[in-house]
Order: sequence, then structure tokens, then C-alpha cells
Amino acid sequence: MTFGRIATTSLSRYPLKGGITLPRKPNYKFERLERDRAKAAKKAARLKAKSDRKLDPSNEEGVAAEAGGTDDAVGDRPSD
Repeated sequence: MTFGRIATTSLSRYPLKGGITLPRKPNYKFERLERDRAKAAKKAARLKAKSDRKLDPSNEEGVAAEAGGTDDAVGDRPSD
């Protein structure tokens, strides 16, 4: 119901001026679940990409870099 520039709501006994709206009521449990779902989906995507890189035979350099090893053996390098 509006009277000129003053709007009233059924939630409040006092009129609201202009375009002021009531603050949103937080739903902490739902927001936490949404964050957890997004985090789990991101983690699953990262793990899938990592396993795909390990299984890809054409990407041998990526496997060695991920494992922390190199293709050079210690004895193959010339010493000073």
C-alpha cells in the first residue's frame, strides 16, 4: 500500500520512505552448503584434470614435472 512517497509493509508498523527495503534475512546453513558444493566440484575437477594429465601418454614431460623428477640422471651430467 502506498501513500505518495511513503510505502507501508505488512511486516512493519512503520512506513518506509522512498526505495528503502528491508535487509535480507541470512540463511547460513544454505549458504554454507552452497559453498561446500562449489568447493567439492572445484576439487573434483582439479583431480580429474590431474589424473587425465597422468594418463595421457603424449604428455610425458608433464608427468615427470608433476612427480618432481627429471629426465636427466645424476651420472649423465659432465662434472667441472
